Amino acid sequence: MNIIYFVPNITIAGGIFRIVSDKMNYLAENMEGRLFLAYYGNGQEKPIYPLHPNIQLLPIDIEALERKLIEYGKI
Repeated sequence: MNIIYFVPNITIAGGIFRIVSDKMNYLAENMEGRLFLAYYGNGQEKPIYPLHPNIQLLPIDIEALERKLIEYGKI
C-alpha cells in the first residue's frame, strides 16, 4: 500500500505536522508499503521533527511552478 500525506510546512513546530509525523513514523515501522510526505517547499527544508528513513519527502515548489507558467504564458 502507498500512502501520501500533505502538510503545508515541515519547518514549523506543533500543529498538524506533529500529528502527521508521529503517525507516519508509526506506519513506517509497522506496515508494508511506501510512505510519502508532500509539502510546499523547494526540497531544501529540513523537517522540524525526525522522520523514519523510509518516509520519502515530496516538495511542491509553488514559486518554481509559477515561474514556469509565466514563462510559458499561461498566467
